[in-house]
Amino acid sequence: MCSCGTDEGVATTIDQLFFRIELNIKELLDTDYRIRFNAQGTDSGGGGVSESIRDVFHQMDRVAHGAYIATCAQHAHNRPFQVAFETVLGQSGLTTNSLLQFLHTCWSIQDALGENFLPAWDQFVDDTGNHGSMLRLIKPLLTRWSYVTKCATAILDRWSDWDTFLEKIFMCTKTKEEKMARQCLGMRKDHKLKCELEFIVAFGKVFFTKHFEWLQRIDAHTKLAGFFSHEMLLHLAVMEIELADLQNSWSTSESFAGCMAVLDDLPLDERNDDGTLKRAGKETTMEQFSDFFKQYKQTFDNQFYRWKKKLAPLAIASSNSKAATIFAKWYIAKGEIEDSEDETDILDGCTVHINCKLTGKQWVAFLKTCDYSIDIVLQRHLDAVNEIASGSYLYEADSSENTTLFLHDVKRLFYIIPTVTQMVEAAVQESSLCSQSGKGEDDTSTVIVTRSFDVLPVLAELRRLSCTKKKGGNQHMKAGINGERTLRSDAAKRNDQMRSEKGKKPREQVHATKLKARSHMQHMIDTLPTKEEWDAVKRVNKKRKNGNANVPTKAKIPRIAKALQCYETAIGSTRKRAENILVVPVTTPDQFDGKFKITGFSKDVLKPYCNRELLARSVGAEETVTKAKAQLGRIERAKRQDPPSNLESMIWSDLKKSLECSKGGLWIQLLDETNKRELKTMFQMTKRGYVAPL
Repeated sequence: MCSCGTDEGVATTIDQLFFRIELNIKELLDTDYRIRFNAQGTDSGGGGVSESIRDVFHQMDRVAHGAYIATCAQHAHNRPFQVAFETVLGQSGLTTNSLLQFLHTCWSIQDALGENFLPAWDQFVDDTGNHGSMLRLIKPLLTRWSYVTKCATAILDRWSDWDTFLEKIFMCTKTKEEKMARQCLGMRKDHKLKCELEFIVAFGKVFFTKHFEWLQRIDAHTKLAGFFSHEMLLHLAVMEIELADLQNSWSTSESFAGCMAVLDDLPLDERNDDGTLKRAGKETTMEQFSDFFKQYKQTFDNQFYRWKKKLAPLAIASSNSKAATIFAKWYIAKGEIEDSEDETDILDGCTVHINCKLTGKQWVAFLKTCDYSIDIVLQRHLDAVNEIASGSYLYEADSSENTTLFLHDVKRLFYIIPTVTQMVEAAVQESSLCSQSGKGEDDTSTVIVTRSFDVLPVLAELRRLSCTKKKGGNQHMKAGINGERTLRSDAAKRNDQMRSEKGKKPREQVHATKLKARSHMQHMIDTLPTKEEWDAVKRVNKKRKNGNANVPTKAKIPRIAKALQCYETAIGSTRKRAENILVVPVTTPDQFDGKFKITGFSKDVLKPYCNRELLARSVGAEETVTKAKAQLGRIERAKRQDPPSNLESMIWSDLKKSLECSKGGLWIQLLDETNKRELKTMFQMTKRGYVAPL
């Protein structure tokens, strides 16, 4: 790993790695070989592994064919949902009563109850004998928005049952479970919460989950998951069209019928005497849902833009022959293809894009929105591209010589381009499976500790061997005895001198070598329990589970039974009632509440907006946004309780602290009518990377 933080440093580290591999290749095969890469993979943002580092690699002669740069499609699919959800429906937080916080709180109640959750659910809800029908909620991780939709769906499917369960938990507990249950019950009394939940679940079922599962598929040609770049453009067209249809007709869609039924029953917005929003109702909720699709579409376009530019030529290798033929015509015409009136579904019977629909007319219209650029690979096989445009199929067994050579380069150069670059997904999935099997976070940590128990003896053995093995300049152990460490670099000599002066010894660090792997495997073989030992452990565990008198009394079944008995006793003796809990209104994001954070006036592009607020308060405009912001802050602080005596002479940092400590904080109510209409635009301007339109 390289932590230098520069493109040159990262490129140099990778170049040195390639150089060592090339030396080994030369030693083994007695031939010179230069490693060059054809593709780069990155997450949705790009970070430091995009065009900037590719230019550095070009100077090092490490790039072939211009190097395609592909962003992670799963990141790109998650990001629009995250932005739209948090912007329109609110973020999570201990002091925030949002839908996202409600989902987290329900999962936290489950996690706090631990092993008692499912038995308590069976006792409080499934008391008809239908035990075991409830499954544990999946933790709504904010980095994995498919988990959020799964958690929301599980709660909505048993909405009334959760009401019963939360009431019982509120009545029978006196700790954090009671506080969390109280918050959830108060939020459930605001029907806007269920309306938002219905909306998110419907959107997840009809769009998000469907395409997220497609991104996890194993491609028939590459035989791998996450390597199907040749199918991405075609599926992106399907996603864009479906998203546009949803944005225009979601309110009349059958999938959102449950959401619209709850929305129609919501009361109208409640407003204060000055016209500000007091409690969101039907109008604001409808505005939020409409804005959800706008935010989603805007972020969606930003995340997938690469696939419509430099990566568009990969679509000629699609397994759909009709789509590939139309794309070949588009490429030959240099993007100036004629409009099509073909209304037939080109995905009919397609085994790749299942349950999707795309007409020839829509595919041509979509290609016209893509940027045409000359591709080196397609230009090299232009004859094959013309054959595909004439109706030839790239994957035909008896294809021409031109098509066969083109397919060879497609497999060599296109198939290696990663579509999904989330290399840690395997570990995340393993963690999810552990949680689903009933293990909590504490038990998962115990598994890690157990693994380290196996690793420690291996490391101790390697440290013993390091005293008798000779080490090379790279600190890797080699054959031989009585070896000494040779200090070569100036930094190593300087560090050794500093240790000597302080009387410290150098810390030994075991590196990943063949010797370490061999020692680890041998340790596992030597310590592997026998079948008789495993059977003995199983017998003891079975007795502990059943509460046998010959084993310790802390058995699982008696422990849970005792806890359930305590719950029943507490319910019978408490005076707490869920109907006495007051309604907790769902938090409405500030852009729908007519408020703006005064610290948001931090860019010159927002100076006209800040001056308009000053004029609305009968104060003259200022020359700079900094002065305008400070003047607006003094006016607002003077209106609040106990204004400081030196308000007019306070600098901005002290004024900001004074506003934060007063009631209302840094938020101000907009008075200018133009600012009220353009409030969402103002919030967009405050975001990092905002570029004003020309």
